[in-house]
Amino acid sequence: MRLWLGLVIAVFTLVLATVSPGSGAGETQAKPEASRPALVAGAGELLGFVNPQANDGQQITIVNATRGTMLVYHIDGPTGQITLKSSRRLTWDFSLDEYNATAPLPTEIRQMVER
Repeated sequence: MRLWLGLVIAVFTLVLATVSPGSGAGETQAKPEASRPALVAGAGELLGFVNPQANDGQQITIVNATRGTMLVYHIDGPTGQITLKSSRRLTWDFSLDEYNATAPLPTEIRQMVER
């Protein structure tokens, strides 16, 4: 529990340091590449990812590999407000062979290879 709390605090501190609600017009800040999330913290079974969003906001994803769970938070850029958007156990997701897939589906490819 302490490890989890420490990771959450570290990720939020890092993100809030880059999202300053009262920044002046002349201030500029370096932003991570928007095309991929950045791994910002890893502590044992916990991984934290930050992904820039519209409005200078951030999305934080925290994955607990041991428990097989994922949390998603959004941080509003202008206000710095943090909102938990989703919490999910991933156990059943990993049991799916295919979902939202497009043709050729994985089972169709397997059938072609096995012929």
